[in-house]
Amino acid sequence: MGNTGSSSGRGQHDETVDFGALVPQGVYTGPKDWNHAIVAQLIVDRKLAPFYRPLEDYEEDWDDETILAHRKELPESESLQGETPTRAESAASSTHSRLGHHKRPSAVKENQRFSEGAIYRGAVDCPICFLYYPPNINYSRCCEQVICTECFVQIKRADPTPTHLVSEPAACPYCMQENFGVVYTPPSWRAGIGSEGATPPSWADPANGTSQPSSPLPPTMKRRRKSFGADSPEVVTTDQIRPDWEAKLAAVRAAVARRANRRIIMRQVGDRLIPVGITSGRIHPLPDGEQGEAAEGSGEGRGSRRSRRRQQNPDLNQFLGSMPLGGQDLEEVISRSFIACL
Repeated sequence: MGNTGSSSGRGQHDETVDFGALVPQGVYTGPKDWNHAIVAQLIVDRKLAPFYRPLEDYEEDWDDETILAHRKELPESESLQGETPTRAESAASSTHSRLGHHKRPSAVKENQRFSEGAIYRGAVDCPICFLYYPPNINYSRCCEQVICTECFVQIKRADPTPTHLVSEPAACPYCMQENFGVVYTPPSWRAGIGSEGATPPSWADPANGTSQPSSPLPPTMKRRRKSFGADSPEVVTTDQIRPDWEAKLAAVRAAVARRANRRIIMRQVGDRLIPVGITSGRIHPLPDGEQGEAAEGSGEGRGSRRSRRRQQNPDLNQFLGSMPLGGQDLEEVISRSFIACL
C-alpha cells in the first residue's frame, strides 16, 4: 500500500500531535458534524488521542517498513502526506541537530518514517472499526474499553424530532451507561504541536535495523482500574464535542410550538368551506348559550359584526362547532386542508 498522496489542500493538515493528525483519516465517510475546533484543541491538550492513520492488520514481529505498508489508504480528498516537511518533521530535525546528528534531508525524512513505524509497536485494535492504532489510545470512562478517536466522534445524542422532544445522552457502546466519555493517557514523550520543552522521542538509527522509542509507550493492558464520572476533568464526553445539542433541542421545541399554534382560516363559497390561510391564533368555540352573551356584550361595534356573521353563515358555525377546536392542536387538519386546496 502506498503511503504518499497529493499535497493539495494541506493547510491545517500539516499540524500533527505525537505523529497523529488533528483531522480524521478517512475511516468514516459520513457527515462530520462535531465541533472541529474543540476536537483539535482537545488533541493538542493531550486529552484526546490524535487521529492516527490506522493499520489494517498488525503482527508483533513486523518491522517498521512492514508496519507502515499496512497503514490504511487515505481518500484522495483527505491525503495528509506530501513533499513539504510537516511541523513534526521539523521538530524531529531540530532535535537531531541538537543531538549532533547532522544528516542530509533525505536521511532526516527516512528517520521520520521509521519514527512513525515505531509508534505502532504494541498496536491495539479498536473493537468498533476493527483497525489497529498506536497503544496511546482512548479508553471508555465507564468500562475501560478501547475506542479510537475516529469512532468516538461518531457517537452522539439522538436528534430530537417533533414526536420525540427529548434528547437522551449518548450511551456507552460497550456497557450502555449514559453520558459516554473517554479518558486518554498520552505517551511520556511529545512530538509536534505542544512539544516545545517536553521530552522528545529519540529513535535508534534505522541502519541498525531497529527503532524503538527511548521512553516506553504506555502499556496496552496495564492501565488504571477504576471508572470516572462524566464530570471528571480527565473525561471528554460526546456532549463536549457537540455543545450545540441544547440549541438544537430548543429549536425543535420552538418549531413544534409554532406549528401547534397555527389555525386555519375558512371561507364559505356556496355550500363549501374553503381554507384560505393559516393564522397563529387559537380558536376556542363558545357554547351556544355563551355565544349570544358574547355578542351582546360586544355592543354595536366589532362584536355585533361577528354576531351577524354567525347568523348569516350557519353552515360555517356548524362545521366549526363539529371540529375539536377547544384548545387542541389542529396542525394536521390545517396542513392537509390547506395543501389540498392549493
